[in-house]
Amino acid sequence: MGEQIYKFKGETIFPLHIGSGEEWDALQYVIDGDYLYHYDISRIITKLKSSQQVKLMNIIENANAQSMLQLRQEIYNLFENDSELLKYCLFKCKVTDEIKIDYQKNVNSIVNQLLIKPFIRSNDKLYIPGSSIKGAIRTAVFQSWIDEEYNNLNYILGDIEKTDANKTFQMQIINNKLQSEVGRYTNAKNEAFRCIKVKDVVLDNVISTIVKTSKKKLRPNDKSWDEVVECIPPGTKFTVELSINHDLLAKSIRNENPSKRFWFGRKIGIEEISNSCYNFYFDQIENEIGKFNHLSDKNIDTINNIDDNSTLIRVGRYSHVESVTFTSNPDKERHECEEIRKPKVPKGKKFGTTRTLANLSNGEKVPFGLLKLTLE
Repeated sequence: MGEQIYKFKGETIFPLHIGSGEEWDALQYVIDGDYLYHYDISRIITKLKSSQQVKLMNIIENANAQSMLQLRQEIYNLFENDSELLKYCLFKCKVTDEIKIDYQKNVNSIVNQLLIKPFIRSNDKLYIPGSSIKGAIRTAVFQSWIDEEYNNLNYILGDIEKTDANKTFQMQIINNKLQSEVGRYTNAKNEAFRCIKVKDVVLDNVISTIVKTSKKKLRPNDKSWDEVVECIPPGTKFTVELSINHDLLAKSIRNENPSKRFWFGRKIGIEEISNSCYNFYFDQIENEIGKFNHLSDKNIDTINNIDDNSTLIRVGRYSHVESVTFTSNPDKERHECEEIRKPKVPKGKKFGTTRTLANLSNGEKVPFGLLKLTLE
């Protein structure tokens, strides 16, 4: 059978944010109309008149808080007076009205850096790492295996209950033991997911959106703060390419040297992947809706009306703990279960008491990261 390639039509149901690990301050972008333009200041300087270049360089050399504010104001005025400079920017993103108002209000404020967390890029192109999608699939499939094997896992789950929540290293060992048990592997060589590859998804011709986040809290005293992030908007279409090496999965090496022996204890097919993802992520988002009551009827209908040939996954930042951890008891609702986490939640505290939502242009506040995948 060899390596078989499967293609999925992907679509964002909710905004997707996968951070690059960077932050843009107001010296790296300008907002004009409905768009944010991200620029490299050194490149912009080369396009200015010599007198403007000298003025900016003098401000930069002062290097104090007041001069940085002056530089921000000066650059803002340059773009205001010469829209031709916009074509030298690296790329543009849409912005919500809320972001435009915040920008205009704070562009002259020394206490507000107007920080934005950008989406991950490669060569200035937005993309979804294949590793993020594969990781989401692996979590769902392993959860289905834990549900299958639950009655045989008491000796491991018992160790989890006895472990001090603050001893992260111990929890890591037990967590790895659980995964190797249900995955039926002894090391990375014979873990079934070694035979699965997911290509990075390059989002050509997609214009991202800058949104502000807000919090939905079950406990008013929970400490949290709003952020501004670049995201892929709902309704964005893309293609996911996943391959399964069935020949490698069927491989078994029996050697006199134990270190060279291996075989795959689990076999994985595309149907199991699709079913596991749908069951895991539908259950997770359904429980989240019940817990936080944070979605409109229209959005709930979209999730409930996923067709039989489609599945769900949740990726990226703000997917929240329930989407990236395992549940230890399939006989209970997910939100009632103790999660198999590292680190474990300390006694007397609860996980999952806050949701981070995206403030959309239409006034809706929705969660992040839910994607629909339809097998072609």
